[in-house]
Amino acid sequence: MPATERTRDPYGDNYACAIAILGESLGSIAANLCLAGDQRGVGQTLEVYYFLPVTAGLITGRASPVSITSSRHVWRIGLRDETDTLVSTASLSMAILGPGAKTLLPP
Repeated sequence: MPATERTRDPYGDNYACAIAILGESLGSIAANLCLAGDQRGVGQTLEVYYFLPVTAGLITGRASPVSITSSRHVWRIGLRDETDTLVSTASLSMAILGPGAKTLLPP
């Protein structure tokens, strides 16, 4: 994600919500790529920690699975600037819905 005027707050730092959206998007895409065609993952929780502001350049991320079960996925997302410095981490849990998924909801 580019850090541009559209993603910066009045102080010149990247908006925290822009970083959160990037982390959630990466984790959600990763979770859904692991599912059968008739299943889908929906977000349950998102925690984001911000370490350093980013004022320019690209922010990239990598999603890594922490736990994958038939009813829930947990993903950790590391977000880095162009110098490969860790600027933020996110943790995303996804509920898995559809055939074969064990749901916690009553029938």
